[in-house]
Amino acid sequence: MASAKPTQPPAGADFNALVSKVNELAKKAGISPLSATIIGKIPAWKRWVGGEKEYDGTGLRDVVNSHGVQLDGMKTNIDVHSQAIIELRADVQALQEAPAPRPFP
Repeated sequence: MASAKPTQPPAGADFNALVSKVNELAKKAGISPLSATIIGKIPAWKRWVGGEKEYDGTGLRDVVNSHGVQLDGMKTNIDVHSQAIIELRADVQALQEAPAPRPFP
């Protein structure tokens, strides 16, 4: 059962500073300020960034965390392969320095 998404900021949330800063930057860039519709979506955007409530598991924070975990796994694989390459080079060097094989009598 899906609950209705809030259209107003939660009680106690003050997005006025954010809206003021964005509108100030928009004015400097020569574009129109935020509309009331966009301002009403700021709480949902904040929940999406934080992966909160209806965005749990699909928010920006969750996606970035997932990619971080994948990168850690890749780094581990790279470290393991790098070590294997170093060991193979040492084996090749040892074989090159080994005395020539003698024929079997």
